[in-house]
Amino acid sequence: MIEAWIDGRNFGNKGSGLAIRLQSGKYDWVRAIPAGSITTNQAELKALEFALKSIRIEFLADEILVRSSNRYAQMMLEKIGNDWAKKASTNVELVNEIRDLYSEFENIRLISDPDNDVMGMLKKVNETCVKKGTSVFDRK
Repeated sequence: MIEAWIDGRNFGNKGSGLAIRLQSGKYDWVRAIPAGSITTNQAELKALEFALKSIRIEFLADEILVRSSNRYAQMMLEKIGNDWAKKASTNVELVNEIRDLYSEFENIRLISDPDNDVMGMLKKVNETCVKKGTSVFDRK
């Protein structure tokens, strides 16, 4: 089983960032990715897209559990709520791309986990990096 934790946030004038953690057995893979100036919801979707593409490339998985700190991605994929289409209207292309990726996996679940704090974990790593003159959130 592969567990994935995803988070996407907008940091105002500092831009947006994605945080992804994939874990399976002894394998523990963590990435922080700058995302330019996109919304928190778009960052969350981009984090999910990146995680699914990474799982597709790196793992042979029979079961995948994705934990998202934001319910938006789950709502968009599962069409939860009456106004999902309105909320997805600005992200239709990205949502459809993720749905296509999602459909490639036979046993995958996406759950909302408010205790998911992969971004917080990366912020702590970043504080250490900043002291050394680098940053996990550096823009390229």
